[in-house]
Amino acid sequence: MVFEPIFPSAAVKATAAGFESGDEIGIFITKYKDEKPSPLQIAGNWGSNLSLTNSGISWTLDPKVYWDEGKFDIYGYYPKTDVVSVDALPFSVQSDQSITGGAEGMSAYEASDFLWAKVAGVSRTESVPMAFQHKMCKVTVKLVKGEDYEGELPEDVAVYVHSTITEAQVDLSTGDVVIDNHRPSTSIKARKAAVDRFEAIVVPQRLSNRVPLVEIVCGQISYLFDSTVQFKSGTEHTITITLSDNPERVAIDIGGQIENW
Repeated sequence: MVFEPIFPSAAVKATAAGFESGDEIGIFITKYKDEKPSPLQIAGNWGSNLSLTNSGISWTLDPKVYWDEGKFDIYGYYPKTDVVSVDALPFSVQSDQSITGGAEGMSAYEASDFLWAKVAGVSRTESVPMAFQHKMCKVTVKLVKGEDYEGELPEDVAVYVHSTITEAQVDLSTGDVVIDNHRPSTSIKARKAAVDRFEAIVVPQRLSNRVPLVEIVCGQISYLFDSTVQFKSGTEHTITITLSDNPERVAIDIGGQIENW
């Protein structure tokens, strides 16, 4: 019998994730027993928390794992970390997502974006396409000049998302995210994507009571808006702030969520 690697270095595809050279994905592989899928475990799988690394041209699995007869389930997640639990993996989004460079060159925004994929019941094949999903929620804050707003938008604007819990637990077998309600809420500084657009990644959660949600800081002036909202896994919310020369006429609009961010 000729054994072939499950992930040959030139044949792996990742869709809709935008991975770059140096990115490292964690991989778990379970083998079916008696035509039934085996449960994902922290150890003792066909492959446990393997490193799948992008070279910019191809992907390389370390250590290599080889096909056997039968079927397999393959789980992938990003960014790779030391896994202490497969059904309640701790994960936190960063509180200052404006930081552009950090450990291993990863920005704080990128480090906050948890991706997950699963391929079920796959047999020996030349390639294993994996479609990764965002499991956190994206918040986009757009600044719009009102009719009475004169001049250009200031360059020194800072945007904060308040009143959210930044810690969660992820079930690697399903991709489900559960907020850690034992943690206090905090504030997230959004990254600046453009002069009129700011982005932040938050843990999925419901803010059922009206709380301070978004703050816009321009020099010595601060605009604080409160609201209720449900941040759902894998979705994007757009919050539009219409600025005015009259601080009392500054308005907020929370648009409908965009599924499948």
